[in-house]
Amino acid sequence: MWTTVLTFVCLLGIPVLFVGLILLTVAVAMWEQRVVWYFVPVEDAHRKPAPLDRANPYAVPANLTPIPPPSVESSSASAAARDLGFKFLGTHRDAKGDRYRVRYDFWIAPQRDVLVNVGCGTVMGIAVDARWLYTRLQDGRLVVTITDQSASEYDLAGQRIEAVVSTLTFEQLLAAHRLRVSQQFSPVQPYGPDPLKDHRASVTQRVLSLVGSGYAKHLDPGQEKWSYTLWGALLFAPLANGQALRRSIISDASLNR
Repeated sequence: MWTTVLTFVCLLGIPVLFVGLILLTVAVAMWEQRVVWYFVPVEDAHRKPAPLDRANPYAVPANLTPIPPPSVESSSASAAARDLGFKFLGTHRDAKGDRYRVRYDFWIAPQRDVLVNVGCGTVMGIAVDARWLYTRLQDGRLVVTITDQSASEYDLAGQRIEAVVSTLTFEQLLAAHRLRVSQQFSPVQPYGPDPLKDHRASVTQRVLSLVGSGYAKHLDPGQEKWSYTLWGALLFAPLANGQALRRSIISDASLNR
């Protein structure tokens, strides 16, 4: 009897927990003020961030909190990128506030087909360590390969073709990313003389698409901050949590994503 009751409670508890997680995600998605472009360049040896945009007085202000040093994993990834001929594009910090003590080291491939973001640090005291690989396609979409689910963000705009790939080395990650790119129908759009400017344009266009679809709204006249609308949050929450749950059971690699 007790076994039956326990089984019933467990079966009932799982969907209740999932619904609770979705409701929490909806609340956070609507409450959180997101920054469109939150990468602030670090210019000097004292690790003080440069202004986001000197010509724009409405740009997100830079916080003077020192950025963290590179982790063992991020140092290894950056060293591998350098050995493969990638060009270093500078160290950046997170402009979203004191809770986000994260450093980002950007690299561009010699073929200019892959932009790499090597990140590490803490978010609200929780350690984060991930790599992002980006490739632009001529149809306007962006192929994104990341190393950790915690660095993922479900894209309601449908502009990001994202997959989580857990690999041992940067070389393996790069090979997996380029394989994914080769499986797309659209040709690659190489990055231009300023890859970070190109990447910023892609990020900005994604947010504009979310706003245009009614999924998000801008929070300031300069359109530097945004949040999900109720409709966007209601869609985002189950899709994002469902994707995370699916990835814990079946990997993106198994589905050839």
